[in-house]
Amino acid sequence: MRLSAMWHFNERHELLAEHPHGPDVTVQDVVQARYEEIKKAKGWPFTRNLTFTGYDVIIREDQQVPTADRMLEKIARGFSLSREFTVATGSFGGYARCIGFIVGESETGSCAWADNGTVGFLLGANFRAAELAKFLPAFRAAVER
Repeated sequence: MRLSAMWHFNERHELLAEHPHGPDVTVQDVVQARYEEIKKAKGWPFTRNLTFTGYDVIIREDQQVPTADRMLEKIARGFSLSREFTVATGSFGGYARCIGFIVGESETGSCAWADNGTVGFLLGANFRAAELAKFLPAFRAAVER
């Protein structure tokens, strides 16, 4: 999958208002970008978009799992989960999980991760959870330098 950067989706103050919550989770900054596929994925009549939100945080290790899980629960509230994957975190450590939920007739994939310094979130309408779970390690390597 090849993506090109596009534009932010929400204003910074909106993102900070919706920041990850938890005991001893301190948000220092936030970024957001939308990406669009460079070419259509096989079987799709259009290019798909992926929204990334990344928070620079100070977070205790015991808060990484519940913080990432709360972000996924919030986005999937009211939808039926179709898939769920815990994703290997490699050298970044921490915790990463992807879920799929049905919106209309197709699966929307979403991933969240938390490590010592970052809480990140991906939302991909028309991206399947399995596809995002496979893509997540490379994406993290690109954004967590």
